[in-house]
This record gives sequence, structure tokens and C-alpha cells, in this order.
Amino acid sequence: MHWLRRPSELDELDKQGKIYFPEKGGMPRLKYYLSEAKGVYVPDLWTDINVINSMGKESVGYQTQKPEALLDRIIKATSQEMI
Repeated sequence: MHWLRRPSELDELDKQGKIYFPEKGGMPRLKYYLSEAKGVYVPDLWTDINVINSMGKESVGYQTQKPEALLDRIIKATSQEMI
């Protein structure tokens, strides 16, 4: 996505070592560092929600059933509360 930046910016990023050039070719990528991030890192792996045990009271035997806690989190994160 080099067209999003001026050539002078790309040259400066390259001097700073912030552009990754894949060994086997491909598109160069901009390196991002957690220490430079603005705001709080939001993980994409939720390990605090337990899977459904086949003997648990939440289990209904559906093969791809999701835990209610997971569904609740997704709904709250992606919708607005109705007044």
C-alpha cells in the first residue's frame, strides 16, 4: 500500500528499519510495535471463556454450540443497548 505514503515518508521508514521485505518476494510490509501503539491492546484470543463440557448443563448436544458467555460478549461488543 505504498501509494498511501509519500516517497519521502517511505524512505524515512526504511532508514528506521520499519519496513519488512519478505525473503521470497512479495509486498513489503510496515512493521508495527506494541510499544508505539496508541491506546490499549485488545487481544484476539479469549482464553477466559471456557468451552462447553458435553456433560455441562449448558450443553444441548449441538455440534458447533458456543458458550453463552462468548455469545454475550460478541453481542455486547458489536451492538448498542436499546433504551
